[in-house]
Amino acid sequence: MIVSSSYPFHRDDFHALFVHDLARGLVAAGAEVRVVTPATPEGETGIEEWQGVQVHRFGYPGLGLRPLQITGGDGIWERIKRAPTAVAAVPGLVVKMVLAVRGMLRAWKPDVVLTHWLVPGGLAAALAVRGVPVEERPRLIHLAHSSDVHLLAGLPGGGQVARLVARSGALAATSPFLARKLRTLVAPHEVAEVPLGVFAAIAPAAGVGSADESPRLCTMGRLLWNKGLERTLDVLEAIPGATLAIAGAGRDAECVAEEIASRQLSATLEGVVLGEAKSHFLVEHDAFVFLPDPVDESAFQDNLPVGVLEAMAHGIPVIATRVGALPELLDGTGAGLLVDPDPVKIAAEISNLSRDALAQMGQRAREVAAPFTVEACCSHLVALIDASDDKGVQCAPASTGRLSEASGQVG
Repeated sequence: MIVSSSYPFHRDDFHALFVHDLARGLVAAGAEVRVVTPATPEGETGIEEWQGVQVHRFGYPGLGLRPLQITGGDGIWERIKRAPTAVAAVPGLVVKMVLAVRGMLRAWKPDVVLTHWLVPGGLAAALAVRGVPVEERPRLIHLAHSSDVHLLAGLPGGGQVARLVARSGALAATSPFLARKLRTLVAPHEVAEVPLGVFAAIAPAAGVGSADESPRLCTMGRLLWNKGLERTLDVLEAIPGATLAIAGAGRDAECVAEEIASRQLSATLEGVVLGEAKSHFLVEHDAFVFLPDPVDESAFQDNLPVGVLEAMAHGIPVIATRVGALPELLDGTGAGLLVDPDPVKIAAEISNLSRDALAQMGQRAREVAAPFTVEACCSHLVALIDASDDKGVQCAPASTGRLSEASGQVG
């Protein structure tokens, strides 16, 4: 059973798509997988079947008589930042998630429960299993991503909540950077490292352009200003002839479009790209840029963006500021550049890259990203399950061929 507060609402929804990718990766590894997740914005509940994954959606109360959707999209934390009163809907969500998990535990009796994000999913599962006799409890694995750890680190009593979750099962984080931060919260509990999985390229690399062409830059993900989009546009403006393609969606998409138009930049908004369209989008460019503000390690920051890993898996070098786990990917690996947050300096560094240098970086990027596949992620999780399995659970490392057939598609 997978418990997650975020899951794609439909086949064209890219939000939390990696949760579904991992679910079907576990199916390919021989597991029967059921997902417990909140209802869609339309209030749709019930059971769906997606690529061998059974998705169970539960409803939850909002404020007053009208439901308040706080899941999906840019995530619970972003929604609460935009509308602080939305925090009042969190207790109802947690209670209904506990009840939904408890109901699945009784009806289906899973061998393993995997939660995404320590709160609310990990907390809900930890509370739900308290009603199950110890000898009948499933193995719990809690996978931390980023916002959950930063939230608990800054929340009064957050450490106690993190340790409550830790006592119920195994903890894992998606990067060494995040694992270090989580260990400070849950000591002396152990924290494993499970690489976040992405699909490798399903389209051949187009290769960089001719020597006299200006760089073709791209970025992809949630369109939020705090993802460094303004700095990215500043860099574009400082490179004569350069182009930028932006894929994704988010609350600041309209503002980004207005900024591009007002500054007459050679940038385009491509919308959401999935599956083969995503692969073709990536390989048509020379470099992927991700330039948010570097912050102190204790402050909230991106951990290991899926878009960055996907670009590298397609042989696209990454130009990034020093945030989250990106130094661990790029520092000294030759897979891209770690840059200071000065747009003029960044533009100069990109302009000085030769075509040969970009091609070499692209090859190294593909090699560095090789351990960050859905198959590798599933294999790590299977190892965690096997580490203390006493119920005869049988899983095998995921099959690359079976997973690659429908890369990036939902439904």
